Amino acid sequence: MRIAGQVSTANNEAIVDRLLWCGILQNLAKLMESLGDSAALKECCFTLSNIGAGSGHQIEKLVESEAFIMLVNIAINSKKLSNRNEALWAICNAITGCDSGVRIRMIEVTGGSVIAALVIGCRAENKEFGLFKNVIEAIEMMLKLDEERGWKQTEHAIAFLFER
Repeated sequence: MRIAGQVSTANNEAIVDRLLWCGILQNLAKLMESLGDSAALKECCFTLSNIGAGSGHQIEKLVESEAFIMLVNIAINSKKLSNRNEALWAICNAITGCDSGVRIRMIEVTGGSVIAALVIGCRAENKEFGLFKNVIEAIEMMLKLDEERGWKQTEHAIAFLFER
């Protein structure tokens, strides 16, 4: 897993595209299902975090995969802070690296749970300042959807998802 994570850090879009073409997202999702809440799960999230830090089309592929839903579930439900943090890095990288259409799709595919993951990422138990800063930036970008789409004070407002 660590090798896949390191390969996905390559500053070469073609390498990450090749990983995607070879089915890394599907394979990671299957692997993550079998790992439980183990340390190896963090390595899977690390690899997905690197993909989430990639190009727009790479982020789109991540969001449309089962692996993205799993990241959100890990960020919300994992008992291990290290696993939750790595999942949050992946989610935040994807949010801050994509356009508003993909951010809306994130909300759709997760049923709004991506917002809950961000809120949980703000908890005091998380002492990783860089991650906290990234979570705040991701929240700001999600809230900007209300302004960009004219959703302020409507039933579609992203801000209302934070109140759940």
